[in-house]
Amino acid sequence: GWRIKDDNIDEQVGDLTVVAVDPGDAIRASLGMGFAVTDDFSFTLGYKHTFVSETDTTVFDPGVGAMGATSTQSSASLHIGSLIYGMSYRLTDSTRVHLNFDLGITEDAPDLRALVRVPVNLGQVF
Repeated sequence: GWRIKDDNIDEQVGDLTVVAVDPGDAIRASLGMGFAVTDDFSFTLGYKHTFVSETDTTVFDPGVGAMGATSTQSSASLHIGSLIYGMSYRLTDSTRVHLNFDLGITEDAPDLRALVRVPVNLGQVF
């Protein structure tokens, strides 16, 4: 995703003033397969990877020189890779339960992310 630079921050952090932040842009790719075990149960296996480029932060330091100085600092880029495992079970014709796990395999990825969803098709309930 493309992130928009914010030039109007003007936020005080200690002795420095943050003037602008240009968040890193991101590119994501994923690959996976789904398997139907029964009419009611299926699971997915996959991998997703996100690359986030450097974030540039412009700060003003009033303690440098007679009038202060503005400088730009860049963070490191990030590689976020996760193995994905998901399960889906149909409880009724209108209700399903989804359980997803993301297991981080790169240093920048969270170790584990779990998500439970219970979508209900209201068109079949009423």
